[in-house]
Amino acid sequence: MKKKDAEHLTHPEKEQAILSPEELEKLFYETPLSIEKLEAIDSQLNAVEKKLLWILAYLQKLKLRDYLLLMERPAYLMWVNFLGGIARGVGIAIGFTVLGAVAVIILQRMEVLNLPFIGHFISELLTYIDVNTGINVIR
Repeated sequence: MKKKDAEHLTHPEKEQAILSPEELEKLFYETPLSIEKLEAIDSQLNAVEKKLLWILAYLQKLKLRDYLLLMERPAYLMWVNFLGGIARGVGIAIGFTVLGAVAVIILQRMEVLNLPFIGHFISELLTYIDVNTGINVIR
């Protein structure tokens, strides 16, 4: 191996210089087989393998496979979106019910306080709820 060719070869544990494909091909075909040549080729393959493993891990994080499978089956995509919409609707209904119940309880407590400016308004609102829903909110 010529001294010029060995200048950009480094030890695999140390930082390695990346050879261009042309340099790698030249190193492989035009120089006689040697330990340095095998180390250079091995380090190049290790670098490529590490990069491919990084790309594979990145694609797995993206869940690209799952997305592509979902896009290939439009009926399944519609079913998943339908179920998601039902779940959102039920969640909104339950949340609004709980929030409304908490608001009515707070209004009942405020009516007992007999606040000067809004006490009359709260009393009318609770009477309206009592008359229209049949739920006895006035104690």
